[in-house]
Amino acid sequence: MGKTANPKRATRRQKQAKADKGQDLLNAALAELTPVITSRVTPVSFKFNMTPMQRLIYENKARFRVVACGRRAGKTYLGAIIAIETALKGKDVWWVAPTYEIGLIGLHTIKRLAAPVGFTENRTRRLIQFSKGFIQVKSADKPDNLRGAGLDLAIFDEAALMPPEIWNEILRPTLMDRQGQALFLSTPKGLNWFHEIFRKGLEGETDWASFNFPTSANTFLPKIEAEIEAAKAAMPDVLFKQEILAEFIDDVGGVFSAVLDNATLSPEPPVAGALYSAGIDLARLNDYTVVSILRTDVSPARQVFIDRFHQMAWQDQIVRIANTISRYKPQTVRVDQTGVGDAVLQFARSQWAAHGASVIGVTLTNEVKTSIIQNLALALEKGNLLLLNDPVQKIELVSFEMERLSSGRFRYGAPSNKHDDTVIALALAAQSITSPNDVWCAVW
Repeated sequence: MGKTANPKRATRRQKQAKADKGQDLLNAALAELTPVITSRVTPVSFKFNMTPMQRLIYENKARFRVVACGRRAGKTYLGAIIAIETALKGKDVWWVAPTYEIGLIGLHTIKRLAAPVGFTENRTRRLIQFSKGFIQVKSADKPDNLRGAGLDLAIFDEAALMPPEIWNEILRPTLMDRQGQALFLSTPKGLNWFHEIFRKGLEGETDWASFNFPTSANTFLPKIEAEIEAAKAAMPDVLFKQEILAEFIDDVGGVFSAVLDNATLSPEPPVAGALYSAGIDLARLNDYTVVSILRTDVSPARQVFIDRFHQMAWQDQIVRIANTISRYKPQTVRVDQTGVGDAVLQFARSQWAAHGASVIGVTLTNEVKTSIIQNLALALEKGNLLLLNDPVQKIELVSFEMERLSSGRFRYGAPSNKHDDTVIALALAAQSITSPNDVWCAVW
């Protein structure tokens, strides 16, 4: 006969198995919460190369160094070297960026340069620990998380994108007890607080030193001169001066240059076989509906027709615009579908497309509006577009403004209580004459 199983023993085994399973689940959960630690490498001397401009900044002994430089000029590389050297001396360093994503760029650069030296990493805290000192990457989008610590060095990556209180109210006090230093790295973004501290070094204020250099100063970049020339050809002048030459540009100002020189044409009738594009800005009450027609098969492109009207029922507007489209037969019709334009476009699309046009609705988010306005500004600056001698359009173009937001981005529009309908219609039509090189506007 077989042995009878002991119920108590079976119960104990079940309880033990359940306990073991629970412990495994707990261990797995703890493993997810435990920071990943990289293996330590045997320390070696920290070696690096520098451009002449980077070395000039590196060797400067001012307590507060402000570096305004062009895009891809090597500021992150420079900051990482200074951060690592400081931490290797047993000092505490914070690398502060406007956002988590920008901070990751600095973190990856630090890890790559510090790999031969050896470090441990707390990934949860974004902390690079050396034998004594450390570098911690922090984000300025949660300012209260920056309070309390005493630091030897604070590095501000893309400082111009941060609000001024990050320095004045929060991080400046963290340097007091240790007589800590600060390194401000950024591409200029208007005449904001970063410009104010940049002036401190220029004016010889005690403890401050300021440096300003363009993208071309980065001699490590291959074919840099050719790349910069390509950028200059494809970027509006104001952006090229700011992003590549590292110039401080006024926060608010005119957007379009050479308007009066370019606006000399008279309206032209349709020409058989010619290619046209259309831009439409729709409105019903206070603003105006505007239709702008460009001839795009000539160089430079030419504005040949503009129609501006208001206080008209939607159906009447649709028919009036359809008549214009039937005359010029544009290949592409771009329509501002933001707000009321979206509903109208649903009814009008079939009528406007009946003559072979591709009708494209465009929602003017700030990013999209920025893109089409910069494209129009570039076309006018480079002489790639000639305009009608239309008095209303000239006034709206000349008065059109650029304002810099706290994020560093631009906001474009008409002055208060003014109109920009002709500008938007023209910018939509001008999308059809975009140069292939305009990709630089996004890349840079």
